[in-house]
Amino acid sequence: MRIAVDLDQVLADILTPLLKYYNKKYDKNEFLDDTKPHNITDAWKLTKQEILVVLEDFFTNSEEFRAVQVMPGALTAIKSLKNNKHELFVLTSRPKLVMKESVKWVEKHFGDNTFKDMFFTNDDFDFSNNNKSKYLKEHNIKLLIDDNPSYCLEAAQAGFQTILLNNNGKHQLVRKKQENPKILLAKNWSEVLVHIEKLNK
Repeated sequence: MRIAVDLDQVLADILTPLLKYYNKKYDKNEFLDDTKPHNITDAWKLTKQEILVVLEDFFTNSEEFRAVQVMPGALTAIKSLKNNKHELFVLTSRPKLVMKESVKWVEKHFGDNTFKDMFFTNDDFDFSNNNKSKYLKEHNIKLLIDDNPSYCLEAAQAGFQTILLNNNGKHQLVRKKQENPKILLAKNWSEVLVHIEKLNK
């Protein structure tokens, strides 16, 4: 099966180091809160230009980015999917200005040949344009694994199977998802693998 995997909070545990960097550099007191939206321009009340500056510095200059860890269970699960001959792609809404650093991180932690390609959907950090189904269709990808309910819903409504990774059931937005048979919930990577095994039969 051809599978697209989101990057942040699916493969990369980026929120903790990003918040640490942001609070230290800008003297803020932001915290992890499951009631806040996935769109950090809204959550932090920043303009697109302001958030681009924050992210570019975080990805290119900060010690915190070099400390980003793999999400629990992701490495083992991705190896298992690869060993079972699934074709894997990274499909992320990170802006293209951080493509180089993102590719380096993925290759460092998952290897050079694990993913067939990486797609960056966000040209100008416009999160209102949440069309990941465009890439699924263009590359004949059958399944999207993502932690963002909006992306999963958009893809599901376009007819694609999705797995919504719910970070151990903690994200309130996930619990409010619209019912759709094309959206399967998973609290962790082990449940993701169970879903994929059933879908692949």
